[in-house]
Amino acid sequence: IRYTRQGSVQVECAVRGARLAITVRDTGIGIPPESLEEIFTEFHQLANPERDQKQGLGLGLAIVRRLAGLLDHTVEVQSVPGAGSVFTVEVPLDRVAAVGPDAPQRLDGAGVVAVLIDDNPVILMGLRALMEQWDYTLLTAESCEEAVTELARAARAPDVIVADYRLREERTGTQAIHTIRARFGAHIPAVMLTGENSPECVHDSKTEGFTILHKPVEPEQLRRTLAAAARTADL
Repeated sequence: IRYTRQGSVQVECAVRGARLAITVRDTGIGIPPESLEEIFTEFHQLANPERDQKQGLGLGLAIVRRLAGLLDHTVEVQSVPGAGSVFTVEVPLDRVAAVGPDAPQRLDGAGVVAVLIDDNPVILMGLRALMEQWDYTLLTAESCEEAVTELARAARAPDVIVADYRLREERTGTQAIHTIRARFGAHIPAVMLTGENSPECVHDSKTEGFTILHKPVEPEQLRRTLAAAARTADL
């Protein structure tokens, strides 16, 4: 996006035999042929000779190649200066057994209202996109106060609370959970998403009765934890 001032950036997927090709295609400034290998070098940036860190550190593609190598995935790049570039990563396809109607647990969030609280808007956006795929009805907020405002506007209590532990102004997710529960006079199930494992967080989980999941969390683990919390709310 940074190098595509006009035109488009597209993300595409295509099956190639037993592999899936994930392609990012842009109509940007392109890369000279002699630099196609250099761009994967750590700290190398073609359009940043002054080493302005506001334009990044030049580590992105180096990390991509390193991870792809560890996972035995291939990375390809094609580019025409002035016309754009195409990056492709190939990953192996897997087969997942379909879940039949007699599945022992219901994992979708249809009919469940969740409030998400995280002071990082990128994480908040990612969680929202993920949980909307699971049919949850969502209210999002970057602080406890904003969450209370959104719940007041919705005029109903959430079925489950999902919160980060460290919030703005030295507030915690524990305080947000306690505030929302006190407002609605109910022990609303809660899930704490955090990147730390501090004694305070562990202590709070025992006293306030919420589940801790550590970032980065696997989507399936989050989905099952939310489903279990939603079932608790129904009891």
